[in-house]
Amino acid sequence: MKYGLLTLLAASSVLAHGHHAHKHRRGVHPHPQLSQSADDCVCSTYVTTKVHTITVDVPDQPEITKTVIPIVESPKPAVPQCPGSPNCPDDTVPTPDVITGSTPGIYTIPAKTITLTTTATVAIPKVTTLTPGPNTYGGVTTIVKTATTVICPVATEVVEDDVTISKVIMTTYVCPTPGTYHIGATTTSVITQTEVVCPEATEYAPGTYTHPETTITLTKTSQVYVCPLETDTPAAPSAPVEAQPTSVPAPVEKPKEEPKEEPKEEPKEEPKEEPKEEPKEEPTSISTPKPTTAPNTPGSSGDHWSIAYSPYSGVNQCKSAEEVAADVAVIKQKGFEAVRVYETSCKTLEIVGAECAKHGLKMIIGVDLREHASSGERDIPAIVSWAKWELVSMIVVGNEDTSHAGADPSWVAGKISDARARFKAAGYNGVITTSETFGIWDGNDSRFSHAWSILCPVVDVIGANYHPWFDGNRTGKQAGEFAAELMNNVKSTCNKKVYILEAGWPSGGRHPLGDGVAAKASPEEQAAAIQSMRETIGGFTSFFTYSNDLWKVDQPDYERAFGCGQLF
Repeated sequence: MKYGLLTLLAASSVLAHGHHAHKHRRGVHPHPQLSQSADDCVCSTYVTTKVHTITVDVPDQPEITKTVIPIVESPKPAVPQCPGSPNCPDDTVPTPDVITGSTPGIYTIPAKTITLTTTATVAIPKVTTLTPGPNTYGGVTTIVKTATTVICPVATEVVEDDVTISKVIMTTYVCPTPGTYHIGATTTSVITQTEVVCPEATEYAPGTYTHPETTITLTKTSQVYVCPLETDTPAAPSAPVEAQPTSVPAPVEKPKEEPKEEPKEEPKEEPKEEPKEEPKEEPTSISTPKPTTAPNTPGSSGDHWSIAYSPYSGVNQCKSAEEVAADVAVIKQKGFEAVRVYETSCKTLEIVGAECAKHGLKMIIGVDLREHASSGERDIPAIVSWAKWELVSMIVVGNEDTSHAGADPSWVAGKISDARARFKAAGYNGVITTSETFGIWDGNDSRFSHAWSILCPVVDVIGANYHPWFDGNRTGKQAGEFAAELMNNVKSTCNKKVYILEAGWPSGGRHPLGDGVAAKASPEEQAAAIQSMRETIGGFTSFFTYSNDLWKVDQPDYERAFGCGQLF
């Protein structure tokens, strides 16, 4: 197994802290084109291929569907930047603090409180991770299906009186053909992974914005950290409007209809209404993001919000649509409000999504970042094409990619930012996060003690996986109390809400630390653990998992014993 050595080397420190990485589908990854049920197939073709490694020169192929557009200021009135000033000083609007460490070390960001009395749109700094090779970042991304005119506020940097400042300007562009357009974006090529800061147009609603004094540890030279301000007392609650490009057909002059007089009553003549000219279509402006709490806040007032579900009937076999329908009906009957899925194979979006829509359930959708899923390039386009955003409670980009797979946190952060931009462009304005162990979020995983400072700026909420059985030191009845303690500890890490996106306990199997531990795998201990977690953290937890994963044939026996749907 590719990650086996890394996992073994880190086992002692991670297990001791109680944050063992329990990876969904560890070691078994059904092919993206899994065989469907007999009802969906007519025949199967098997091809045996002998693979040789060769080196060939492949010419660069231009991505013809993507166009980078320089911004040109529109003659329309500029977006109001702040009350009484075209360029807002830091003490006028809640501009995040940006720290760039000249050397590795500990930095303290002073506490800050800003009160805003009117709505303002400003350019705020945003950290973007560039990967080796060509990169396009910043600006506004929009996808159009026809020739279209878009009008949007774009943040840019300009030089005025020999001083470089960030400002927001309104720009208009006519997209001549269908495709993806990056308006006001920057293109560059880098040799190594690099962090850059670029401005982003952001709308602030009236309210009070604050952040406490924050101490951070930067581990690299020129590492960038953005400390955002959270809405404390907004004048009126409002969900954020992400930077969602909205396209409309290019205006076409319509023939005007002749105004018709109102019919007159006899013998009394009614006053005539002035004929009104039919309003012309105008391009719709693109809205800007608002830095408030995440929209459509997930969770439940009950004790079991969500449950993980995998539509697999065996190794490399998908459940039929009828089997999925029966499972989802039971999930609804048991009172769950959401279903967590991990990827898009087995027609998960189409089949599971249709059943969730039928039963009024939300979906927590996963993007698989592993190599077998093309580092997200299988799932992201599939989700964008599906686009049933009304069903989505949350999108989880990656699952224990740092804690279990050993991925660089900066790489994961870059993937999250890229996915966010593509989902925004497709119309999604909801919650985006990644799922990691508590050891990553609280800095107690000694291998990646600073990962939290890299991941926090790119997620809307903290997504944690929690499997206390691996800790070995606690019984099932203590699982809920320990979870609540960990949640409280990490809340201050990002100053964001915490969700447990996996929480489970096996009903069988031998513990990796041996038989002398307090944590036992049995039906009785599993029932006690699930009940304990329901009582303490159930309203913000996705329980793992609906049924035993019998398809995990080459993994330890306990990996096949986490099914807990029968306990609800």
